[in-house]
Amino acid sequence: MVDYYMPTAASTSVWFSAYASFAGFMMLVRSMATELMPQPLRSYMYSVFNYPFAPFFSREVTLLFDEHYGMTYNELYEAIEVYLRTKIGPSVRCLRVSKLPRMKAINVSIDRDEEVDDTFDGVKMKWCYVVTKVEKPSNGSTDAKEKEKHRFELTFHKKHKDKVIDYYLPYVLARAKTLKEEQKTLKLYTNLDYWYGDDDEENDSWGSINLDHPCTFDKLAMDPELKRMIIEDLERFVGRREFYSKVGNAWKRDGLRSSCGDERIIIFITNCKEMLDPALLRPGRMDVHIHMSYCTPSGFRVLACNYLGIRDGEDHRLFGEIERLIESTEVTPAQVAEELMKSDDAEVSLGALVNFLKHNQAERERKEGGSRG
Repeated sequence: MVDYYMPTAASTSVWFSAYASFAGFMMLVRSMATELMPQPLRSYMYSVFNYPFAPFFSREVTLLFDEHYGMTYNELYEAIEVYLRTKIGPSVRCLRVSKLPRMKAINVSIDRDEEVDDTFDGVKMKWCYVVTKVEKPSNGSTDAKEKEKHRFELTFHKKHKDKVIDYYLPYVLARAKTLKEEQKTLKLYTNLDYWYGDDDEENDSWGSINLDHPCTFDKLAMDPELKRMIIEDLERFVGRREFYSKVGNAWKRDGLRSSCGDERIIIFITNCKEMLDPALLRPGRMDVHIHMSYCTPSGFRVLACNYLGIRDGEDHRLFGEIERLIESTEVTPAQVAEELMKSDDAEVSLGALVNFLKHNQAERERKEGGSRG
């Protein structure tokens, strides 16, 4: 019994001694590596040794956000792109910087394979922008053309999956919407396929430029009551999304059924309303009809403020005569504006406008007299 027990105890002590020596050696190696090796090299070596075993021991999960979902544009992808511009930190090594001629600010975004760290409610996450190339057969030929496929990858601990999907992603959508509203600008879109062909545009077939028009709604020569009616209708429309859904109507201000999605206001302009199909003008197709009439006295006051700097409430000795002539003749706001632009002197411009209106009135009376005769 004694002979059997002694070798076992000796072998156990040998194993413990070897383990202690190995553990001490590894502690020494780790300490030297920490002191002598830079952090990027340590991270790289860790990823190399960890990669073969990652699928078995990884505690992380990755969500993929492709630029397109089938035939449609991925709303989440666009929101993430806008959101991450506000999260770019000093660790990002490569950035894409651009500015179009009419853009007010410089656009900065991350380049491919760059990572951005983010934290939400104590959850640490890592974003990565990935670009891959796929072969796309060219139309009418057997040659294949490379096309880039864009996507974002979000990596985090798998125990936070529900929180990320249920709370973080809606937060990103809401935050991106706020950022876009702050930077909102009118855009003109052109289908590039029409100009260059399908094979010459590598990504999206639609291009756009910012429309920076100096005219604002308050500068339009329209009747104040008509302006008030339009503003009230638009404000009422914007705040009644749930109401439109409740009554079964599309939440759009357009004249034709469109595939643009929600929050769209489409305006149609015509000079020959009587030539349109009555089905297009019935209620439910056209929501609001706005008659752009000839210039009115209130419209003239707006133009006098825009071109001559005569504010609302101020008066001029020729205003009464001009307003009487405008009411008795037919003249467009553009014609009135053209006369007001002929001189910087308000006296000269208004005098020229009086002569123009009198001449226009005389011509109209002459034509009416000739038709009666």
